[in-house]
Amino acid sequence: MVGLTGVAAQHIALVTPKKMLIIDKAENNPAKLPNGMAAHTVEYDLETNKYRVLDVATNTFCSGGGFLPNGTLISAGGAESRVG
Repeated sequence: MVGLTGVAAQHIALVTPKKMLIIDKAENNPAKLPNGMAAHTVEYDLETNKYRVLDVATNTFCSGGGFLPNGTLISAGGAESRVG
């Protein structure tokens, strides 16, 4: 094993040559937000094999996404908003 991503990959995108965006649904992931809730999204560094937790306010389960021509990543849809 090279590194731990902190969340399972429901969606994964290479956003720079050295970084991936990993999005999961609301699960009990090992990666945690500062408030102690499980993280849904991380930025994973392919050089250091470490992740940085990103705060996503909605449950991305059943969402879809893609890149616009200008490079912007869109994630649309999903389930209910996070409470708490």
